Amino acid sequence: MRRTVVQAALAGFVVALSAWSARAQSAPLPRLVLQCAQRTPLTLRLEIHNDGSEPTAIVIGDILANDRKYLLGSLAFVLHRDGAADATVEYVDPNFNGIVGGRVDEWLVALPPGSAYSLVLPMSDSVRRNFLQPADVSARLVANPHWHNSSSDLAGLRFVHLWTGTLVSESVRISESCQERRD
Repeated sequence: MRRTVVQAALAGFVVALSAWSARAQSAPLPRLVLQCAQRTPLTLRLEIHNDGSEPTAIVIGDILANDRKYLLGSLAFVLHRDGAADATVEYVDPNFNGIVGGRVDEWLVALPPGSAYSLVLPMSDSVRRNFLQPADVSARLVANPHWHNSSSDLAGLRFVHLWTGTLVSESVRISESCQERRD
């Protein structure tokens, strides 16, 4: 009798997990929006939107040194100017000195249906130089979690719908005055 109850419970769990997995697979991908936030010093804003009807989550980088520093993973800007080859510029956080002490955890952003997460991106001098002339700019964010190597305190996250892949924003025209213009 006990074995039958356990088998029934396991079968119910498998059915529920399969339904959740099928629903999660059909969830729309998050939408990435790039904006110019401030002219001096140049600062951009990146928004990740969940326009779907199901919750999702996305790993966008790492949390370093026991919550002391949040560091974006793979973020690049693609700059298009007429008559020139497109340029790809990797984002570098100007406030990160490269020294890490303590834990390194995934920067997991939960996105309930209809929500958005916003990041303000200050620019280092080396990145800012690429924006001196007007350009059509899009952002490319790669979401690729690595928690399979992490500690056991993240084991329960296997049941969270986690979106992975590459998000690309629509292009916005960013001029030297940091005024967006959509043509």
